[in-house]
Amino acid sequence: MYLESQRDELRRLGYSIASESDCSLIAVRNVWHWDAMATNMTYVVFLRATGTLSRQNIESEYERMLESARELDPLRLPRGFQHGRTVVPVYIADSIEPDAVALLETAQPMRFAEFVFPVGLDRSSGRAHYLRRTSVWGAFYLPKLRFLAHRLVGPRMIVSGPMLDGPKVEYKAAIAITTPAVGRHAVDSLKARG
Repeated sequence: MYLESQRDELRRLGYSIASESDCSLIAVRNVWHWDAMATNMTYVVFLRATGTLSRQNIESEYERMLESARELDPLRLPRGFQHGRTVVPVYIADSIEPDAVALLETAQPMRFAEFVFPVGLDRSSGRAHYLRRTSVWGAFYLPKLRFLAHRLVGPRMIVSGPMLDGPKVEYKAAIAITTPAVGRHAVDSLKARG
């Protein structure tokens, strides 16, 4: 599957996969946010691989995604009664047109206890586009949404092994190097491990 790493990351983050195909996926997670006055939020992620992404593509899908999110919401509390819904359309695009970039990086229109937070990854440039500034209305939720966006479209780090560091290591996986001889021995032992 093309979106396998994003699917695996959503599962790690506690999302349930509602549906998936080769180029799309829908995932749902219901969370109580005690830091937001004990508010329950249902997050519905619509992940899609696409060719060129335009503003029109994004806007034409909003209402359908909102309706699907309403149907997928496991909690039957009315919105606004300590319950809200967030729709997160995530596009993995071969390229993103400038008008779509502008939309992805702008706060979306307010809806009553219902938010839309679009995210796009432009594979031609490797850049992720989403709202990075925090407005007053989003002070509780935007950092959570940016975290999700980064986990789904942010850069991945692949490391070859433990970090070789100075004498005072701050990471459990680091190896303290106190002298040149200790450094040579650490490199030789890592090389021997493969």
